[in-house]
Amino acid sequence: MDKKRDILEHIQMKPRTGPGQLYFETLAQTVLDKAGKQEAVIVPLFKRPFAWIGGAAAAVLVVLGIGLFNAAHNTVGFDSVTPVEAAAYVEDNIDAFDEDLLAEFLFDQAQAPVQETTLEEFEDLTVALPAEKAELFSGVADEDVLEYLETQADPQDITYY
Repeated sequence: MDKKRDILEHIQMKPRTGPGQLYFETLAQTVLDKAGKQEAVIVPLFKRPFAWIGGAAAAVLVVLGIGLFNAAHNTVGFDSVTPVEAAAYVEDNIDAFDEDLLAEFLFDQAQAPVQETTLEEFEDLTVALPAEKAELFSGVADEDVLEYLETQADPQDITYY
């Protein structure tokens, strides 16, 4: 036991086997020959069913998405716009309106028949005022208003709705 034994002394190496020199010399030509024999198969996109199904599904999703987006954001109604707000908008943005359309509208309004109202019809007329405005006219009698209209107001200046 004086001597230590080394395991590597007992293992013998096997000779290496691998491709020979001829393999590497002909490798390039073999690859080129195989590539030249195979023809690429070209399948048009419209013949692939997956492309048609995917395209149709995407189109449906886009249409539904646009419809839902517009429906969710289209909550403004003209019922919530007061005449004062509409007049203020028109006054602020008068330059944005088409002058020909405005002129045509005004001409049509001028051609509309004017409704003649007699004093008797005026006496039967009831006006509903908002609560905050009703306080302003609480001290004014109906007779005073009718007297003013008879004596002071010019019939051409009164607009009837």
